[in-house]
Amino acid sequence: PEETDWQIDVIAVEIDLKTRKANVRHIPNAF
Repeated sequence: PEETDWQIDVIAVEIDLKTRKANVRHIPNAF
């Protein structure tokens, strides 16, 4: 179970980073 939780956390972080990058691409003037 511990390993599964760790994997889920890593996947969640990767998805979050990809989502942020996608948002930056769609909204280049946001920053």
